[in-house]
Amino acid sequence: MRLSLWSRSTGMKGLFQLFKLALSMFTKRGQRFKAPHPYPPPFPPPPPPIPRPVNVSFPYGSFASLAGTYDDPGYGPFELCLVSPENLEASPSCQALASNITRLLPGAIESGVPTFFAQWDTLFSSHIRFTHFDCGIFNVSLLTSMVRHRCP
Repeated sequence: MRLSLWSRSTGMKGLFQLFKLALSMFTKRGQRFKAPHPYPPPFPPPPPPIPRPVNVSFPYGSFASLAGTYDDPGYGPFELCLVSPENLEASPSCQALASNITRLLPGAIESGVPTFFAQWDTLFSSHIRFTHFDCGIFNVSLLTSMVRHRCP
């Protein structure tokens, strides 16, 4: 059997026949081509989240005392704002963030759970959220808002 490469005289028909011949070397007549090795299995599912305890112990001091401006040489300065429960002593920028958070990040606040937010403008996130878990333990989440709004 003589195989010829595609040329102007054979056109696409010759190229299709060449592809069909190459494919037939890997399959039996009447069967469809199957990859010799299946793709590796996907990552295993993540473990289920640990539910928040029913009888929660609060950290020492008040939640309002944890709110404020923090500075780190690696991350830079950011203002941690207590959003839930409402903090009446918050700075104007925290009050603006708290009033817009339901529009910026709908569903990000769980009722009855003390939650802190800070603007965290990075490549993959716009806000960072600290949700109280138990004692001095907080769950940290990076969230992205499709609405780009910088609070004053």
